[in-house]
Amino acid sequence: MGIFLHRKNLQQAQTPFLKKIGLIVFGLFLFFVLLEAALRISGFIMLSLQESRNLKAIKQKGTFRIMCLGESTTALGGINSYPAQLEEILNRSNTRMKFIVVNKGRGSSNTITILRDAEKNIEKYKPDMVIAMMGINDCNAHMPSEDLSFRGSPPFFKTFKVYKLIRLVLLHIKAKFNEFKKPDPVVKSQDAALQNDFSRFDHGKGVSSPYEKDFPSEADLKKEIELKTDDPDGYLKLSHFYYDKGDLLNAESLCRKAIKLKPQDPISYGLLANILESKGKLLEAEAAYKKSIELDPGHCFTYGDLARCLRSQKRYSEAAEAAKKAIAIDPTVHFFWAQLWLIYQDSGKYREAEESIKKFIKTSPLKGMGYNELIILYKQIIADAGQQNYYRYYADKRDRAIEECVQRFTIPNYKKLKEILDDRGIPLVCVQYPTLDIKPLKGIYKGEDNVIFVDNGTVFKGALKDLPYEELFTDRFGVSFGHCTSRGNRILAGNVAKSILKEYFKQADQQ
Repeated sequence: MGIFLHRKNLQQAQTPFLKKIGLIVFGLFLFFVLLEAALRISGFIMLSLQESRNLKAIKQKGTFRIMCLGESTTALGGINSYPAQLEEILNRSNTRMKFIVVNKGRGSSNTITILRDAEKNIEKYKPDMVIAMMGINDCNAHMPSEDLSFRGSPPFFKTFKVYKLIRLVLLHIKAKFNEFKKPDPVVKSQDAALQNDFSRFDHGKGVSSPYEKDFPSEADLKKEIELKTDDPDGYLKLSHFYYDKGDLLNAESLCRKAIKLKPQDPISYGLLANILESKGKLLEAEAAYKKSIELDPGHCFTYGDLARCLRSQKRYSEAAEAAKKAIAIDPTVHFFWAQLWLIYQDSGKYREAEESIKKFIKTSPLKGMGYNELIILYKQIIADAGQQNYYRYYADKRDRAIEECVQRFTIPNYKKLKEILDDRGIPLVCVQYPTLDIKPLKGIYKGEDNVIFVDNGTVFKGALKDLPYEELFTDRFGVSFGHCTSRGNRILAGNVAKSILKEYFKQADQQ
């Protein structure tokens, strides 16, 4: 009887305790539900107010500034680039405002370098909207792409605003804690190698640039020359300005004036060689490259440019030697290795091409790019269907390397860009590359607000049914797409404009 009463009293004591635990759990659940609702409502209100203020300010000042971020697919084309054509198309719409589109594309860049300069560019140009088409150069990721084994949607709990708030607090605490720790030398060296590989502007052909792409206006450069007629630097800047615009005649004339004023400047000869090569004057370009090397033997990019120039002349042995010299100076640059294995492929030396690609894979963090080149090489030289598994083995290695790189660099940098823009209330337009699927790109920002997506997969696949590939693209660097021709950029710009006008300005579809 005593034992029974003891058990009964124990059960009675436990019942209020369990009820208290249940009430605490329910209270916490209710708290998080209310907090989630409050965050979503406040976020919606703040976003609506911000958009209202933006549109009101735009109407008052009469201009809307858009900044385009990306690589060579954004940078190239001059007046025929997609940002330039986007500006023209938008200014023909009936929004009754003036659009200014700033092209901050930079050839051979990646999401690391784009993100590194993003805040500086935002502060400088103060855009009302940012357009990003980026990721293709992250380990040749083709990201986001239909060919990539994407990890799909984020876990359900990650879509909650409360989770994001807690995560931001924890990241802030972690950042403060990391200030007292030394950086991981392995990660730091890999990141540095990846940044270094895309540290030069390439004009679509790997051509190095003596200056950053942030030039003053043409009028400012001409005024600089008028004030200092004997300063070669002014002529060189204006020469490069015209070179970027595709005005090779004026570019060459001004570059030669710079050389006349400063005949021992290797940068001037390097730019002159770039201009001459673009004009198809390969022998003159070769002489200018060699003069630049004579004046500065340690400049690796000049050797790389010379290798390309000699390869165009089918002087493969000399081209290979130039590429090897570039690699010896800086083995981290993909462009030099690519020249070397392309030289070997063009000359039928497939074994040497294979060896150079494998050396690149061993020394570079861009392993996905190397594996992809091996696959292309094997498909080129293997005709026997029974040997297909040989390059399928490398296809698996490529996919794993690319996915690892994308998860490490591309996706976090896309998210970081949006965080930077959200802090300033600037809407983001995410543009997918031509022919590629939009779904993986949307997957990065699932549950996020203030993002406009531009699907170029459907548009370009439709265009390719009616037009030959060469009408839209100049090469196949992206496998299913390449750098756009003027017509390709027109389609791209028109599709971006349609999305902006429809999603942001709530207008009917326009071209």
